[in-house]
Amino acid sequence: MDKVIYALGHSNYDLEKFLNLIRKYNIDCIVDIRGIPYSSFNTQYNREPLRAFLKRENILYIYMGNEFAVQRNNTNLYNEKGYPDFKKVILDKDFLNGVERLKNGIEKGFTIGILGAKQDPINCHRYILVGRYLNNIGLNLKYILDDGSLKTHEELEEDLLNKFFKNRDQMTLEEIIRGDSYKNELLEKAYEESNYIIAVRFEHIDKT
Repeated sequence: MDKVIYALGHSNYDLEKFLNLIRKYNIDCIVDIRGIPYSSFNTQYNREPLRAFLKRENILYIYMGNEFAVQRNNTNLYNEKGYPDFKKVILDKDFLNGVERLKNGIEKGFTIGILGAKQDPINCHRYILVGRYLNNIGLNLKYILDDGSLKTHEELEEDLLNKFFKNRDQMTLEEIIRGDSYKNELLEKAYEESNYIIAVRFEHIDKT
């Protein structure tokens, strides 16, 4: 499946900028994966007005928070510390059904844009949870950045490593010899830490 799936965050953009980002890549279907598709500060991205706006622009809006959000109804997907474990979430039937829906959308000819809230992909579950899984199963995923440029999942992994391991260029001889094995260990730690940060942030929102 070679067709690109795009992913972007709405941040605090005005709708004109948001639309320009979508139009630049001919996206005709927005898949909203936010668990809480409402904002006190950026009300233009509340689910109903956003759907109406996109409809006027002939862009399909589909809400898939039940499939892809951080918050999960199944308590078995939470770990002993009380937050969703993304390694469990990607095995959940609702999540996997969502993946099949995305594939079906692509096969029907839609150019899909997965919508999260955060501007920077590495701070959002569209990258850490959904994007990682889609990339691992071989889908062609590209992330739209604030300036309208694109990055691949692998390119953003370098940003993720730099976020958590600022001194990783100071490797020992053993680490240099291990090469990719050492890098993969660091990546796994970075994903796990991101899982914790993102999940705790959303759990806090749910309780207020």
